[in-house]
Amino acid sequence: MERLWSYLRTFVKITKKMTPSHRVDTLTDALLYYAARVREKQAPAIQLRRQKVLKEVTEAKEELMVLLNSIPCVLLIISVNMQ
Repeated sequence: MERLWSYLRTFVKITKKMTPSHRVDTLTDALLYYAARVREKQAPAIQLRRQKVLKEVTEAKEELMVLLNSIPCVLLIISVNMQ
């Protein structure tokens, strides 16, 4: 939220002498631009997080299989059901 206010602060001098309707239009355009820019930055970040999660899930499954394989044969049925 602070970044948004910091971004909008630059419009104080510009909009000071505008009519209220022009001020609203200018700030609306600025907010729409800011929102689009934030969305553009979020997509790659979300994809990166997804890749990390998928990698960790794969590693966790591998570790689980190693642990299950080290358990005596009586519990082998659990291992088969987990796959």
